[in-house]
Amino acid sequence: MRKAAVVILGLIIPLWLAIPPAPAAAQDSASESKKTEQTRFKMDTVNVTAKRYQAEELDTGSFTTVITAQDIEQQGGNNAFEVLQRNGGISFSASLPGGISQGGMNGEIGIRGINGGEQVMVNGIPIMEPTAGSYDLDQIPAAFLERIEMVKGANSTLYGSRAMTGVINMRTRRPGAPAVGGQLMGGSFGFFDGNAWYRNESLFVGASYLQYDDLENAKKNYSKSSPYNTDLLKPKKFAGLISFQPWQPLIFNYMFNRTEVGYRANYYKNTTSSYETDEEIYHHYLSATYEQGSLQATAFFNYNYMTLDYDYFGNAKKPGKSNEKTSYTTGLDLQHSTLALNTMFLYGGGWTFEQQDETRQDVSGSSSRGYTVSETELNHSRHLPSIFLQAEKNLWERLILTLGIRGQGVLATEEGSDDYFEPVPQFQAVYKATERNSIYGNVGRAFRVPTFNQLYAETATFVGNSELEPEYGWTYELGWKFEYGRFNGTLGAFLMDYKDKIRYVRASSDDRYYAQNMDKYRTSGVEWNFAFQVHDYVKLTLGGYGADPWEEEDGKREQAGPKWQVAPGIYFNNGNLELGLNATVLLDRERGLDDYVNVHLTGSYRLTQWMKLKLKVDNLLDDDLAVYGNMTPGYSSPYEVLDPGMWVYAGLEFDFRLL
Repeated sequence: MRKAAVVILGLIIPLWLAIPPAPAAAQDSASESKKTEQTRFKMDTVNVTAKRYQAEELDTGSFTTVITAQDIEQQGGNNAFEVLQRNGGISFSASLPGGISQGGMNGEIGIRGINGGEQVMVNGIPIMEPTAGSYDLDQIPAAFLERIEMVKGANSTLYGSRAMTGVINMRTRRPGAPAVGGQLMGGSFGFFDGNAWYRNESLFVGASYLQYDDLENAKKNYSKSSPYNTDLLKPKKFAGLISFQPWQPLIFNYMFNRTEVGYRANYYKNTTSSYETDEEIYHHYLSATYEQGSLQATAFFNYNYMTLDYDYFGNAKKPGKSNEKTSYTTGLDLQHSTLALNTMFLYGGGWTFEQQDETRQDVSGSSSRGYTVSETELNHSRHLPSIFLQAEKNLWERLILTLGIRGQGVLATEEGSDDYFEPVPQFQAVYKATERNSIYGNVGRAFRVPTFNQLYAETATFVGNSELEPEYGWTYELGWKFEYGRFNGTLGAFLMDYKDKIRYVRASSDDRYYAQNMDKYRTSGVEWNFAFQVHDYVKLTLGGYGADPWEEEDGKREQAGPKWQVAPGIYFNNGNLELGLNATVLLDRERGLDDYVNVHLTGSYRLTQWMKLKLKVDNLLDDDLAVYGNMTPGYSSPYEVLDPGMWVYAGLEFDFRLL
């Protein structure tokens, strides 16, 4: 496969350079026409992530979704996890409600029914920690987000390993016009959310705090031999954001996120197995970006920490245990663009270093024989160097061709571990049928390196495998984008085909789960995203996908995710009164889970020029909703993660313009 990619590029590049550009006069005419038309029908969705530089939506050769600050306000999510849930093309999983982590198993946002292939970034910097690939989106307050850009399909050519099924890039708020603001909200289950921020031309500073009361039976396990319920205990979330721009080309961004939470597992048949866990997680994300003309350079440092303290309160003789995990990722990313040979070249590279330092404890034995606490040290690191080149050529006024390739290396520091190099090519074509609609095609290869846990961990429950191969595969996509005045949208058909998916498989010999490469997994179908401004005050939106996501192990095929996801919305805004009604719908779900329909109501009324009264309702129908789980018939330990019911909260939002 690697040789084939190199051969294909070797044949295409000479033909590419031989193609003449459009006549200069025609180019000038097309350029002027384009400028005039963009003035009349300006797209709201200028995208940076799709090409690594600013591009109009109709000029991008992949399925993209831009969630603006106004969208975030209208949809009403409290954090990045909830914001993404309410948009099209997204499935999700969570070990606890709201995407809260349970021992490192955090809420995941899947793309087109496939979990685990997404690259998640903040301000263009990957934030997925290397130990388990988690990213704790529930810790990022919606109040800190300026916009979110999603690009579906293979993106390893531009963004390296892990960008298999797509890229989610969250841009935080930045310096701007002088202002100060904040929000105070309270409601069901003792919910409280408060934030405050200050901004001027060179600085943005924000702080956020959220908490709510215990949620009983947040998770139910229906095992016949040892059933239990899990209570979520008083989550508290703190966050801070600083964005500093001392001079125009240079900007520093720093975000701090921390969660303190507990959870209690109550075994009601075998009470001696009951335990309670105190969990603390925090992240530091720091980056410095220099951008001048066609040059962009970013240095970054991410630090992640988690500690877990277990108390087996159902058995006074059983000692407690604690786990402590620290990981960090640091690196440098460079890109530059230039025009040569009638082609716009974007090229660059990067270097990333990942480190894990972890201490785990396991308790073995029994009350009659006594207990032993064993301790394991997990200290691992690796380097991920890469270079990339992308060439874009405009032909015959309406055709945009893009060809790119990245060489991604993985250099292990572990004795006995192999280094490897992955070439990941991509080809895109955009045909501008008119100035208001375009047809695009996208073919790209992507891969994902195993996490440190998948490679090396060994606990009482999970066992890694140092012989794991990276996951890899191809995306094939064909779509149509349009923008006709008040009506715009994207419709795309896709096939995303992967091999060697890493999965934990239970061994009956010791009742542990072992990491292994599966045969293959795939999703294929159609995705859509439409917006219609019915009236100056009323907008309708509809996002979603219909697909057949599956994964295969030893020749047996299993459904991998929901076959249908639909995200409809209707919004009213006359400048003073804002109302929104949107829904998150998952149908024909995996693992025997019931359909999921969560209806959200949002509203605000401007009391003064600087103050709004706000209302939000989640799970408006007050249904019993399974956020995630496994209810497959015959499964030995079926379980569900449950939404506690309707959430109602209200409060005030302040926004003072200082000039």
